[in-house]
Amino acid sequence: MVVAIHAAEYADISGQTKAFLLSCFGIAVPSFFMVDGYLFCASFKSRKFDYGVYLKKSCVRLLIPWVVFTVIYVGFRAALEYFNVLPVRVIVGRPVEKLAMSIYMSSISSQMYFLLSLFLIRAWTPVLRYLLLVPTYSVPFIFVAYALAWNEFSGLRLFSASDAECLGGCFEPVTHALWGLQYYLFGACLFLCGEQVERRYRAVLICSLLMYGFTKSVHISLGWSEQYLGLLILWSMMRVVSSSDRWIAQIGKATMGIYILHMPIVLKAVGLLVTALLAQGNALMNYLFITILTLVASALLTRVITSVRLGRAILGEGYAKTGT
Repeated sequence: MVVAIHAAEYADISGQTKAFLLSCFGIAVPSFFMVDGYLFCASFKSRKFDYGVYLKKSCVRLLIPWVVFTVIYVGFRAALEYFNVLPVRVIVGRPVEKLAMSIYMSSISSQMYFLLSLFLIRAWTPVLRYLLLVPTYSVPFIFVAYALAWNEFSGLRLFSASDAECLGGCFEPVTHALWGLQYYLFGACLFLCGEQVERRYRAVLICSLLMYGFTKSVHISLGWSEQYLGLLILWSMMRVVSSSDRWIAQIGKATMGIYILHMPIVLKAVGLLVTALLAQGNALMNYLFITILTLVASALLTRVITSVRLGRAILGEGYAKTGT
């Protein structure tokens, strides 16, 4: 879904078609937060929680890839600017403080902010773990209260930058961590209320699909709550699909690499290739080709990188043969 969102910028689609596609994939990043909250509760329940070890693993998993690939993408962009391949100067010749702000805001590679945001949420787990100590029935109320509060004050921004200072948008990590916390809590709710929900996941899937289809067909907007409907559909589908399906396992293992690598270099290269080969093709068909080829290319590139010890380290897997 993340790849599909970014691919829309490289295909000649616009108007209602583009708006519909983006609305369908609006749960892309929230799903990452939801899954992390779900798995945090699962790991906490299964063993004694050590905050120091958890934070150290989170540094390896999230901060190392953020540093390494931020340097790579900044260097790549700087080289293109220096040789006048890109006319807009975002790096070369800019004051250090403005360059630092652009890097922090993920303006050069827009997906990188998520790594910092998730790390911040994980850093707050000494507070979040107390959710596991309160009565289970009260956890949904905590989640709903936070979601309502956040969406009531969603205009809050801790830092800001002008459009001229941001290439590809501004994604301030602290603000997005506060935004993502609602989905993290939603994932925690799904785990903590799992026994009641697990027995009814097929009913949840059917009801959610019917409600989502109805709202889209009659053009009813559920606002921010529509994302939770989409997350319920996604979660229910993952309960139905067998975990032994090999292609899902392969995508799962390559998720970090796909997320980091697909943009901007791979997506740009694939976009140019598809545009050159299918210049007169259908815009929607071009979009599908760009999305699928970018996903496949990023997954294959991830496999090549993680085949070596250093490659696993820079993608957040440490020096182990398997990720954590």
